[in-house]
Amino acid sequence: MTESSDLFSLDGRVVVVTGGSRGLGREMCLSFAEHGARVVVASRKLDACEALVGDHMVQTGRRGSIINVSSGAAGNRNSGEVPA
Repeated sequence: MTESSDLFSLDGRVVVVTGGSRGLGREMCLSFAEHGARVVVASRKLDACEALVGDHMVQTGRRGSIINVSSGAAGNRNSGEVPA
């Protein structure tokens, strides 16, 4: 029988979550990271994205990137890079 961790493995996959800094989006980001995905968090709330990537996703040992989609955003950047 297949282990559930193998069944839901996202190793080698990249997942983009819009609205990923809070609520359900945040929980999806954490779950995707726990299952092995590299997560790209797209949100207008840069500080919440940085906290999510810096504090939580790094603990999983997975990479996280941030896309700031607020009007007038200066650009996108990677944060919390950890070798997978």
